[in-house]
Amino acid sequence: PIFERVDYQVLSRKEIPFSIATLGGEVTVETLDGPQSMKVEEGTRSGTVVKLRGKGMTRPRGGRGDHLVTIFIEVPQKLDHEQKQLLKKLRDIGL
Repeated sequence: PIFERVDYQVLSRKEIPFSIATLGGEVTVETLDGPQSMKVEEGTRSGTVVKLRGKGMTRPRGGRGDHLVTIFIEVPQKLDHEQKQLLKKLRDIGL
């Protein structure tokens, strides 16, 4: 249920924290071959698609399609006092 198939491509979604979307980093995504590390570039926006080459469906004549991961930014539902203060500071400086 976490994968969708289009021809030889596999599609999935990955929610990432705001901090990783902003600063960049590594996240783990599920693939057909199991968990894999995926690099998230600094400044990644929600809706960005990251291609994992050769991680899709096997082609009849050899090789594999790609796995396309659509990034979504997690918006926290509850923040503690310190987190709120830090976000307010970011807002106040224009971020």
